[in-house]
Amino acid sequence: MNSYYLLDWIGAVTALIGTYVLAFNVSWSRWGWVVYFLSNLAWISYGVMVETWSIVFMQLGFMGGVLLAIYKHFISRIWKIPSGS
Repeated sequence: MNSYYLLDWIGAVTALIGTYVLAFNVSWSRWGWVVYFLSNLAWISYGVMVETWSIVFMQLGFMGGVLLAIYKHFISRIWKIPSGS
């Protein structure tokens, strides 16, 4: 078994977990963004290892949105920065 075989499963499972955690829409749902971030890392690693640059490009784009959400739901709360909404 190739080492990248496990990465695609980690990416898929963490993406599904992140989706359901966010869908619960409860106080701890913001942790779904952290799980999505782990999924992004797994998919980017997988894409680089198998040289599938479209996956890398897509996941980098998704990671930008995830990082904005992590900023909004974690960093701005710690630093007490108004989110504007």
